[in-house]
Amino acid sequence: MKKQYIVIVGNVGAVFNSNNKKDAIAIYKEYVVISKNSVGRIGGEDVTLFCDDEPLYEHHGSFQYDN
Repeated sequence: MKKQYIVIVGNVGAVFNSNNKKDAIAIYKEYVVISKNSVGRIGGEDVTLFCDDEPLYEHHGSFQYDN
């Protein structure tokens, strides 16, 4: 069975879902750059790449939620 890769961005949700690890890593890196550069809705958000429901890579954004 092929592995499933999902990229999830903070307040957006799943932005990528595939069996292709190379593409998943590329998309993850793109969203990390957007988060770091504080662009649009993605700016400052967490970005996580999951492989079969387990975190593979995590970027902790700078956005702070008010509690």
